[in-house]
Amino acid sequence: GGIDATSKYLADGALYDPDTDTWAAVSATGAPAARVLATAVWTGSVVVVWGGGNANSDLTSGSRYDPVAKTWQAISAVGAPTGRRGSYGFWTGSRVLVWGGVDRFGTAYNTGGSYDPVNDKWTTITTTGAPSARNDPTVAWIDSRLAVYGGDVGAGYSAKIYLYNAGTNTWTNGVDGPTARYGAFGAWDGSYFTAWSGASPLKADGKFYEPLTDKWSSMAPMGQPASRWAPNRQTGWAVRVKPGVTLMVGGMGSNTTTFFTGGGIFSSTTNSWTTVANWPSGSSHLYGVGVWTGTEFVVWGGHTGTN
Repeated sequence: GGIDATSKYLADGALYDPDTDTWAAVSATGAPAARVLATAVWTGSVVVVWGGGNANSDLTSGSRYDPVAKTWQAISAVGAPTGRRGSYGFWTGSRVLVWGGVDRFGTAYNTGGSYDPVNDKWTTITTTGAPSARNDPTVAWIDSRLAVYGGDVGAGYSAKIYLYNAGTNTWTNGVDGPTARYGAFGAWDGSYFTAWSGASPLKADGKFYEPLTDKWSSMAPMGQPASRWAPNRQTGWAVRVKPGVTLMVGGMGSNTTTFFTGGGIFSSTTNSWTTVANWPSGSSHLYGVGVWTGTEFVVWGGHTGTN
């Protein structure tokens, strides 16, 4: 969105240290070619950056960055998924999972791959039993499985949840979740997968899912934030901040000019909400970056919707 042939594509970056409130430039030597909407996953030792695109292409290339050695190393494109932007990425403990996303025309994928950084090798994720291609599903890594709930499937919206087992390369269906929607806020809190609000139209409810029992429970409505949805890679972040607790901030209203800068914290332990104040910049940070550091949530960059 908002990316065209006249846009400037960037191939530089920096590391931010929240303890010292300082930035350090990342070397551009060996870095991936300039692109937007790449997928970046932290493995515990390197950052794997893959895919994304420019005005003319959806890319299958990528690199991994070692923040200790401060060096980049290209990763193999052999067996990698079809080039795409805005794909969902997670670290399984041994592999980087990349799934979904769209091409430069906005057409969604239901394919993906897993990347082994030790052997520099890709393995295709099966499509047998997989969810159909969809925009703005709610996706999370839940201990040993990838969870995909809801989404805009083109001819309507979904209420289904699908679980991918990376160890066996198989998909299974769970019991249906909240009423059909796309763009719901969701994360794995260590015990439950949450799916709250979303569109269309805007929803004022949510549920949390326990995969061992394949059971959804309704989230308490009292104290919840205003209804909103989270367009993929545009605005809206949901992160586990501690066991049983999920932070949900940002998001979009019922039109493309309404953006939220606050949100709520949901506890699945007590089934209760706590209000989160607006962030101090006042800007929407559309297409910005939101990251939980382990002690605080950092929002950076993007634009206001017009600038």
